[in-house]
Amino acid sequence: MSATWRDRRDLFLLPRTASALSAAAAARALRQVAAHTNAYSEEARNALAGARAAQWVIDDPQTFSTRFRLQLALGYRDNWRLMRNPQCAAPFSAQALDALNATRAPLLIISLHWASAIFALREIARRFGPTHFVSAPFTREEFSTFPLRFAFANRMAGMIEKACNAPQIYTGGGGAEAIASALQAGRNVCALIDVPPHQVGATSTHVIQGRTFQLPNGLARIAYETGANVVTLLSAPDAAGGDHFVSINSLGQMLHPNALMPHCAALLEEALTREPAAWTMWAHLPDFLSQS
Repeated sequence: MSATWRDRRDLFLLPRTASALSAAAAARALRQVAAHTNAYSEEARNALAGARAAQWVIDDPQTFSTRFRLQLALGYRDNWRLMRNPQCAAPFSAQALDALNATRAPLLIISLHWASAIFALREIARRFGPTHFVSAPFTREEFSTFPLRFAFANRMAGMIEKACNAPQIYTGGGGAEAIASALQAGRNVCALIDVPPHQVGATSTHVIQGRTFQLPNGLARIAYETGANVVTLLSAPDAAGGDHFVSINSLGQMLHPNALMPHCAALLEEALTREPAAWTMWAHLPDFLSQS
C-alpha cells in the first residue's frame, strides 16, 4: 500500500466515516479496524520501537499495538466530528468541568500528547474565553513527500482555532513571549508539556514510572511570572462509546518559579498509569529519558 493511500485511509476515510456514526457504533467499528486491519500500523511500530530503544518493558506488544491504534482512530474521529460540525454536542456531561467552578481566567492549561482533549478544551474556551493552543510550526516543505499529512495538519489547525476561538501560538522565535503576552492580556493558553527535550531549551528532571525523565520547564517560569491560574487536563474517548474520560485539576497560581513542574510530572504519571497506549510520544521516549 502506498503512503498516499495509507494517509487517505487513516487520516480521512476511516475517521471521517466514523464521525458520522453514533459514539457506540463508531467505537465498535474502530475496535474492529484496530484488531483486524493494518490501519495506523506505522505509528504503532514506531511507538514499540521507541519503547524498545528505551528498554521500556511492554508486556504484551500485540495488545499494546491494538490499543494504541484504537486510541489514534478514536482521537481522529473526535477531530473530524468538530471539523464536520463545530457546534456538535460534547461527549461528556457539563459536570466534567466542575473542578473549574471557582477558577477565573486567565488559565494556563497544561495537557499532554495523550488521547484526545479537544472537546474538553472547546468547553473550557466556551466558559472562560478565547484560548490559544500552543503548537510546533509546520511548513509544506516538511511534508513534501506526504501531501495529505500537510492537508490534514492544516485542517486540524483550523479546527482547533475555531474550537478555541483564538489563533494558535507557534513555538520557536517569540513563542514564549507570545504565551506570556496572551496570559497577561487575560486570554487563556493551552500547552502540551511532553515535548522532546531537544526541541526546547531548559529542562528539569523527574522520576515517572520509575524512570528519569527530562521535561521542558519554560512554562513553569511563565506561570509564575504571569500569575495565571494553572489547570491540568487529560481527556480520552471511551473505547466502548460511552462518555469521554475527563480529568481536570485547578491548581491556582504558582508561588515560585519551579512550582509547576511536579504537577506536570504527576500528570504524565497519571496518563501512563491510566492508559499507556493513549500516549502518542512513545516513538520519542528515548529523547525524554535522562542520560545522566
